[in-house]
Amino acid sequence: SFLKRIMSTFAMQTFACIVLSLLLASNSEGSDGDVLVLNEGNFDIEVARLTQDDAALMVEFYTPWCGHCKVLEPKYKTAATKLMHRDKPIRIAKVDGSNAQNQRLLSKHDVTAYPTIKVFKSGGRAVFDYDGPREVEALVDHVLASQGPLVQEVGSEAQVRDMIAASQRVALFVGEEPRDDSLTWKAYKSAASEMKPDFVMLATFEAAVGTAFDVKAPTVVLFASYAHEVKNSVGHVKERVEVLPPDALMQGSQIGMEKRIVSFLFRRGVPLVSLLSDSSSNPKLLAKSGLPVLYVVVPAYDFTRRDMYRNRLSKVSPTYRDKLLFAVASSKELEGQQIMKQFGLSEGSLPALLVRNPDEVSKFLFNRTEFTDTTFNFKLATIKDFVKAYLANNLVKYLKSEPAPTEKLSDENPVQVVVGSTFDSIVLDKSKNVLLNLYHPTCHSSKDLEPDYKEVALEIRKLALSYPERYGNLVIAKMDIIANDSPHPAVQAQIYKGSALYPTLKFISAGSNKVIDFPATTGKSKADILNWIKKTSIQYS
Repeated sequence: SFLKRIMSTFAMQTFACIVLSLLLASNSEGSDGDVLVLNEGNFDIEVARLTQDDAALMVEFYTPWCGHCKVLEPKYKTAATKLMHRDKPIRIAKVDGSNAQNQRLLSKHDVTAYPTIKVFKSGGRAVFDYDGPREVEALVDHVLASQGPLVQEVGSEAQVRDMIAASQRVALFVGEEPRDDSLTWKAYKSAASEMKPDFVMLATFEAAVGTAFDVKAPTVVLFASYAHEVKNSVGHVKERVEVLPPDALMQGSQIGMEKRIVSFLFRRGVPLVSLLSDSSSNPKLLAKSGLPVLYVVVPAYDFTRRDMYRNRLSKVSPTYRDKLLFAVASSKELEGQQIMKQFGLSEGSLPALLVRNPDEVSKFLFNRTEFTDTTFNFKLATIKDFVKAYLANNLVKYLKSEPAPTEKLSDENPVQVVVGSTFDSIVLDKSKNVLLNLYHPTCHSSKDLEPDYKEVALEIRKLALSYPERYGNLVIAKMDIIANDSPHPAVQAQIYKGSALYPTLKFISAGSNKVIDFPATTGKSKADILNWIKKTSIQYS
């Protein structure tokens, strides 16, 4: 009847409103703005739901007390809002690492420092780390680039050419059937999780495609298309082609193959000479190459010398592709400014010629007194001589240092200050146990630690008077790791997923100078540090 139809419609509308209200309530409780809040109870379900059909989910692991997390929070929320307001909304999420109920998640996903950002795909079975800039646009771009399959299968040369025309870096795996038992194919798929989104990852099992590019299966082909490198007859950018042939690829285990693919792509995928800018991915690619990098740093807006040095380096770089990479940086750009800080350079000392090793501990600065070229315009021959001297291990390492302090230790000044030039005599004194705080002078977390760290030093001074056999040789020290270099490779700011962690606490034992890290997931209150240093120092007293 008409009345029954009205009642039925009303009941359905009421039920829909109730369901919608419950969903909204659930969303409100499980979100912080547009950021989805995950925990032990909903993590696996939400990751599986939001990574269907080749979708990707970015997840930040954070703690409320982490200074870097506080800086990231508004940017992460803004990125979430931008992604949610797209025509096809995309969620990003976060997990509170300080919540005791989430500890299994932290262990499962190897979270040992904050913030850690990971991208999940394939129901959570594929996980890779985000180590790019913690800026809104960079986060958004990475999320968008991570959507879709890790490896796209192509069946024709034309499809590959289309991808080359649209992208700077394209990798192509040329395989053969049957593919299921192919270790090289499995290795390539595993490598893809590390290469995306910096590389477009393609695969083909069509023999005609391999023939078109004059390669035989199984092999990996890289197409790198950069302006200023290769031009065709009409002046258009032509791709540089690099090949990892079967005999180089098919050695050892699947893990070994995967490592060779990753190394090959990162080392050969960078430009012959990288121009470093705030908007390019070149700095990250150089860092991931695992090779030392030779830089020329030029003054801001000096485009003439920038182009001149790029041209000069391009005549040297092909000879040393597997030993050394080459780049030009400007003092106008962030990367150039960071290099200048590391080497204590001023605008007036530019241009500068230097080499940084992958660990950034070993650094070498061109010293004009060691070479015949004393001008500020490094000649091609001078650059070649500098490269040869570096590779022959004939250069003196550069060590940045503030002046050694003269103030004596006291109750008002209980923390021993270490600088680059006094590092060996204080930190590596074999008669002392040393707790060293490697801090960044402008870092919020470093500033927050300062009063508690001073209290720790005062407490140890008191304990040393009462228990000299236990604490008499314990030194509480600190070093501004921005203004000074540590010459010890194990005594550096902790790096996690590409980011330096400040402050970093290191214990250096008496006798053997064994280096022990303060647990990254432990809070750094006075009580936390005292409890740890008491237990640790007693073992080596």
